Amino acid sequence: MDNPVFVTGQQIGLLGGPLYTTYKVLGAVTLARQNDGNAVYWLETNDADFAEINHFTYLDKANHLKTLRWDKDTGGLSCGLIQADEELVEILNRFFDDLTPTEWTESLRKLALSCYQPGEMLGKASFNLASALYGGFGIRVFDPSDDKFLSEIRPILEAEISATEPGKQCNAFLRVNGKRLALFKTETGVVFRDNRPADLETGRLLPNLKTRNICQDAYFGTDTYVAGPGEMAYISELGPRYVRHGVQKARVQRRMSAVLLEPRTKRLLERIGLTVAEVTGQEREALLKFVRNRESGVNFSALKAELSQKTKAYLDVVEQMGLDSKRMRKALAPAVQEALGKRRSGLNAAIQQKLSDTGELSDRLLPNGLPQERVFSLFYFMNRYGYLNFVQWLLDRHRFESQILEVGYV
Repeated sequence: MDNPVFVTGQQIGLLGGPLYTTYKVLGAVTLARQNDGNAVYWLETNDADFAEINHFTYLDKANHLKTLRWDKDTGGLSCGLIQADEELVEILNRFFDDLTPTEWTESLRKLALSCYQPGEMLGKASFNLASALYGGFGIRVFDPSDDKFLSEIRPILEAEISATEPGKQCNAFLRVNGKRLALFKTETGVVFRDNRPADLETGRLLPNLKTRNICQDAYFGTDTYVAGPGEMAYISELGPRYVRHGVQKARVQRRMSAVLLEPRTKRLLERIGLTVAEVTGQEREALLKFVRNRESGVNFSALKAELSQKTKAYLDVVEQMGLDSKRMRKALAPAVQEALGKRRSGLNAAIQQKLSDTGELSDRLLPNGLPQERVFSLFYFMNRYGYLNFVQWLLDRHRFESQILEVGYV
């Protein structure tokens, strides 16, 4: 490519994976448009961690947080080679049935089911879905299982294997019969994890974490790579390997991070009197405790500590008077606990709605204790706010700094 190339990448995931994948793609699109360049989305199909990509989480029509999981024995295949089946179709239909129905629900269902047809490999299904979602923005969706690519990068991986010290794992995998197998160097050659000799001519060499970006930059001549914070950490350590292979290292741009603030979420924040930072800054139970204490005006932990201290002081005086306090100690502790419990129950009943709303807020902004962008998929928001027009809406507001975006109907 003559023009500068701006790349981002992410492993495949059901329904396109979590929302931050879209942020990465739009980052590459933005840079390409600003610099008269080309954008590439590296759709990682060779990864074999199925447990990381076999589920998706969303809010159903009753605003309850739900997770659907596709349990399947993959036989150790690379995720891109796993075949969709009727069970996956059933899970997808359940997802769309659970969503608040809008004018876009059935179009999104049709799109998803047209990609994840039974018998279709996940790599191809994910490629077709990504092309439908992002192709209109001029980004090239790239599958690194491509034979031409693997042939061109093979010398890099062979050199990396040769430079590996005996006793160490090589920075490459060998794909044999669809399985991505780790390689280890010994004094006499290269072996698999079970010490069987590895014949590198029997399969395709694939990059691992420490060679993927090197192979990517060698192939595309990447100008800038749009990365998440975890990627930035390991890419920063790859300098010596780039020098070893004579590859120009791409610049790295941290991806956008954004919290999407839906109208209902905003109303709940105002009703309870919380900020986005307060909700996302603590786990669900800690947030509920914070609101309970604030609404009740009682810090039960502090009250319990104070009562315990005063009870002990009283009983110490009783003992100093020469009286037997054992029976009193045995009776007072549960009495104090019971009184606290009754007061807590009464207050909880009075503020139950606020606690329920607080729990929903946490589910919306910090689902399962994780940032929203790492849990919810693009499909959940497209269903509520405009199908592919919503992707354009995100692109129009894209910037690499962290931000809060108030979502409306687009």
